[in-house]
Amino acid sequence: MFFSIVRCFMRVVSQIDFLFPLSEMSNYFIGSEVQWVQSIDEEDKSLEISIPVVLPAGVRTKELTVAIKDADVLCVSYKEANLVQWRLYSAVAPDVEWRAENAIIIVDLLKRDGTTWPSLLNLPMKPSDALLLSEHQIDLAIKREVKPLPAVTTPAATPAPIINEDDLDRLLDETVEEVAVLDEHTKAELKGMEEEELEMKAKLQELEESLQTQTDEESLETSRKTITLLEKMLELHDKCRKLRSQETTLKTFLETQRVDLFKARVNTGVLEEFETEGFLTDEERNIPPHELMVLGIRALNAEDIESALHNLRLAAIHHKHPQSVSILFRLYTQLGTPLGASLLLNRACDNDDVDVVTNLQVAELFDRGARHFPSVFGAAVYFLQRAALKGNVNAMINLAQLFLRGSTAVTTLNESERQAFVDLPKYHAWLEQAIGRGSGSAMFIKGMMHARGDHGCEKSYKIAKAYVDRASKCQPELMKRSQGVTAMLEQLRAEEEGVSTATPTTAASVASPLTPVSPPNTPAVGLSAVPNRPVARVDAAARLASLEASQSRVTTAPAKKANAQGHAIAAARSKNFWERAAVTGTAAYCVYTLAFPLRVLLLPQFYSVVQWILDMFGIGGGSDASGMMM
Repeated sequence: MFFSIVRCFMRVVSQIDFLFPLSEMSNYFIGSEVQWVQSIDEEDKSLEISIPVVLPAGVRTKELTVAIKDADVLCVSYKEANLVQWRLYSAVAPDVEWRAENAIIIVDLLKRDGTTWPSLLNLPMKPSDALLLSEHQIDLAIKREVKPLPAVTTPAATPAPIINEDDLDRLLDETVEEVAVLDEHTKAELKGMEEEELEMKAKLQELEESLQTQTDEESLETSRKTITLLEKMLELHDKCRKLRSQETTLKTFLETQRVDLFKARVNTGVLEEFETEGFLTDEERNIPPHELMVLGIRALNAEDIESALHNLRLAAIHHKHPQSVSILFRLYTQLGTPLGASLLLNRACDNDDVDVVTNLQVAELFDRGARHFPSVFGAAVYFLQRAALKGNVNAMINLAQLFLRGSTAVTTLNESERQAFVDLPKYHAWLEQAIGRGSGSAMFIKGMMHARGDHGCEKSYKIAKAYVDRASKCQPELMKRSQGVTAMLEQLRAEEEGVSTATPTTAASVASPLTPVSPPNTPAVGLSAVPNRPVARVDAAARLASLEASQSRVTTAPAKKANAQGHAIAAARSKNFWERAAVTGTAAYCVYTLAFPLRVLLLPQFYSVVQWILDMFGIGGGSDASGMMM
C-alpha cells in the first residue's frame, strides 16, 4: 500500500509543470504561460494570477486546494503534494477566490496595500549562482578602470647621495616611464590631491602663525578648533593617498571612498567617524522606525527642518531604516553636505543586514558618477548584485543594461576597453532572471527586442506581441509611457503578412535552376493537369462597335464640362448685376433721405436766384419768391 501511494505521488509529480519546495523556492521561475494582472490605481488592490497546471488522469481541478501561507506564500496543492508554492512580492489578504478554466487556475487575491508591484515573485538568488561575478572578477574590472597612483615618496632626513651620470639617466628613464603609464584622468586626480594638500598645509601654517598675534580668547578657541580639523583632514588625506597608491581592488576602492567621505565630513566640523544621534526622551526609544520616518516627513512638510532631521536620523542611525537613509541623503545633498552620502554608503556596505534600497541607490550613483561616487563599472555591478541576490528585479534589469553597454552611463573608457565589458549572454540571462520573477519591465524590453530583432533576438510579431501583452497586464503604466508601440507592432505584423503572401507567388514565378521548365501543355510533376475548357468566341464587329461607342463617350465628356462651366459663369454675372443694382439703389435712397433738410434750407435761395434772373430778362409777373413757393 505504501509503495503504491509513493508511485502515485511520483506520477503526479512527473506530469505537473510546477513543483516548488518551500526550502528551494528561490530558484524556480514562473512559466511562460503564467499571467498576472494588477491595477495602477492605489485604491484598487485586486490581483489576478492565471496558472496553467497539467493534472494527471483522473484528477479534477475541484480537488485542488489554493491557500495563502505566511501572508505571502501562494500554495496550490493536491492532497499532500504541493503543485505551486510561490513567495509573492508582498503580503496579501488570507482570503482566496479561485476558479478553473480549461486547465488554467485563476486566483483572485487582494494586496495588503495599493503599492504597484514590480514583479510577481520575491525569489532571492543563490550566492553560488554562476551568473554572479565573483569578487576576484570585480577586482579585475575595477583595476581596469581605476589605475593606482604613484607610490608616496617620503623625503629622507639624511643628505642626498651623490648621483653619477648613469644613475641620473636611469632615474630619468624611470620617471618618464612612470608618467607615461598614467592616463589623463589619473594625472588629473594626482594633481588635484597635491593641490589640496598644499592648500591645507598653507592654511594650517597661516592659522598657527595667527595664534601668536591673537589676544581674544574666543578667536583663539576658534583658531585652535580649525587647526584640529585641518590636522585631521591632513591625516585622512595621507591615508587616502596611500590607499590610492596600492593595487586597486574592491576592498581598497571602497575604503578609499569611506576615508574621502570622512575627510569631507571633517571639513564640515564633524570629528566622529560614524554619525550619532541621541534620543531626547524615553518615548522616542520605543517609536518604530517607520513611525519615526513619518514624523520626520510631517515635520519636513511643516518646514521644521531641525525636528525632521532629528527623527529621520534616529530611524537611520539606530534602526538602520533604509527609506530614512535615502531621504536623508537627498536632504543633505540639497544642503550641500556629505553627511547623507556617508550614511548611504555605510548602510549599503553593511554585510550583516543587506538592504535593497540603499544598494540600488549607491549603484545608481556609481553608474552616473555623482559627487563622492565616481563612475566605476565594477562598483556599480557589485552593489547591483547585492540587490539582485535579494531577488530585486530592478537590479537585474540594470545589470543587464550594464553588460549590454559595457560601461557605466558616464565613463572614461575608450571603445576597446568598453567592448571588453560587453557580455550579451549575461545581458539576456539577467533579463530572463527578471522575467522569471514576473517583471513587466523585463517582459516589455524582451518584447521590444523581438519587435526590432535586436541583440540576437528573432524578429517576430508573434513573440513580441506575447511579451508586450503580458507586460501590459501586470504593469499597465508601461503602455501609457511608451506611445507608438502598438503602431510599431501592427507595422511588423503587416510586414510579416506581406512577406508570407508574397512568398508563394515569388516561389511559383521563379523556377529553380536544378529543375527543367515544364512545357506549356505539360503539367508539372506533382500537380494535376488542368482540364481543357471551351474558349468563348468574341464577335469582332461588336467589339469594334463597343470601342467606338466608348470613344465617342470619352470625346463628348469635355463638352458637357464646358457647358456646365458656361452656365456657372452666366449665373455668377447675373448675381453680380443684381447685387450692384441693390447696392446702388440703397445708396441713392440714403443720400436722398439725408439731403432733405439741406433741400429745405437751400430751396428758397434757389427760387430767389431764379426770380432775379427772370426779372433781369423781363420775364414773369413780378411775383416774389414766396408767392412762387405758394
